[in-house]
Amino acid sequence: MTKQRAKGVTFERYIANQLKPMFPRAMRGLQFRSGEENCDVIGTPWWIECKCYHTKNVYPKKWGRWYDKAYNDMVAARESDLVEDMDVIVVVKLTHSGPKKSIFVFAEALVLAELGIEGDHELYVNKKDWGGLYTKRGVKLVKITWDKFYNAVKEL
Repeated sequence: MTKQRAKGVTFERYIANQLKPMFPRAMRGLQFRSGEENCDVIGTPWWIECKCYHTKNVYPKKWGRWYDKAYNDMVAARESDLVEDMDVIVVVKLTHSGPKKSIFVFAEALVLAELGIEGDHELYVNKKDWGGLYTKRGVKLVKITWDKFYNAVKEL
C-alpha cells in the first residue's frame, strides 16, 4: 500500500470511528475496482466519501468534482441494487494543517438543512469566483467544519 493510500485508509477509519457512537454499524467500507460498490464509510444514512488532500490550496472546482464522482458512484451502486438512494457527503482533510481544524464537510445545502445546519453560505455568493461549488448537476454545495457536522449528528 502506498503512503498516500495508507493516509486515506487511516482517515476513513477515523471518520467511521467518530460516527460509531451515533451509528454503531459505522465502519470503513471495503472497495474493489472503481469504488462504485461501496462508499468510504458505511453504516450511516449517507454515502460518505473521504478525501485526504496534501495541501491547503484545494480549489472549489476540485470540491465539485469530488462531489460529482461520489454522487455518480452512489447512483451506480443504487442502480445495481447495492444501496438505497442516499444523500452524498464528502469529508475532506487537508493534511498540512492542524488535525481537527483541517477537516471539512461538503454536502448539498438541503441535506445540511435537514440536520439543522446552516453552512458558510457567505463564501459562495459569487458564483463566478466559487463556480466549483455548483456541481455539474447544478447542485449548490455548502462547506462546514467537521465539528459542526458531528455536533448536529449527535443531536439526532
